[in-house]
Amino acid sequence: MSGSQSFLKTEKAVEKESSSLEDEIPEDFEKRLKEYMQYSELLNKPGPSPVPVDPEAQLRKIMDFILPGREYVSEGKIWIEKTSTVPTTRLDLLSLHEKFEASLIERNAKMFGICPIRRDLFEQLFDEIIRQVTINCAERGLLLLRIKHEFQLTIVSYQSVLESAIAYGIRKAIETEVQRSSVDEQAQNDRTENIALKKKIEQLEQKSLQEKLLREQEIELMVQNLKEENNRLNQNCKILKGQLQTILQLEQEMKQNDEK
Repeated sequence: MSGSQSFLKTEKAVEKESSSLEDEIPEDFEKRLKEYMQYSELLNKPGPSPVPVDPEAQLRKIMDFILPGREYVSEGKIWIEKTSTVPTTRLDLLSLHEKFEASLIERNAKMFGICPIRRDLFEQLFDEIIRQVTINCAERGLLLLRIKHEFQLTIVSYQSVLESAIAYGIRKAIETEVQRSSVDEQAQNDRTENIALKKKIEQLEQKSLQEKLLREQEIELMVQNLKEENNRLNQNCKILKGQLQTILQLEQEMKQNDEK
């Protein structure tokens, strides 16, 4: 019926009764603190106490307020381990120190930085110190409890800030990823367009080259035709010139014959 190992010294677990004292203790810390202060003021009023005070019962109530018992279910029943009100000896302190150091090593707690394991072990150790102080002086125990509560609020605040920072970082990372994806997509589109333009330029250059070659061929063919036509005309001119000379020579000979 015992629960998990802890540095906090507890009494033997007993079955919880329906009218247990813990049912009367509010869960809210401020309400619990207010109730305890009213109870403490009532006991510390000068003059005869309005109610009979049992030191053990008073210590029990104070301890249940500062360090409420741990409840757990076993064998279908609800059990409760109340915080012990037995004072601690020097040997107990030495044993606690050894157990604490061994737990740090056994659970591989980090010595530096954020470590939930180390924090859990120190919280257990602090609870035991509060228990020991409360037995000797309830007011000191209450002050330590308030210090513990303030520390827990500070941790919660840090966690809230950390979670907000992480959430902000995630949002910025998502935004950056979306922007990067958009830029990558635009870059890919630009590369695709660039490739298409290069292909178009190559096609235009090939077309221009083909047209240039075709024009050169046409010009060369025209020049060749003109040369051939010129040669043909020159040849005809020579033939006509020869024929004309022959005709003139015949006319001259005929004229000479007529004169004779």
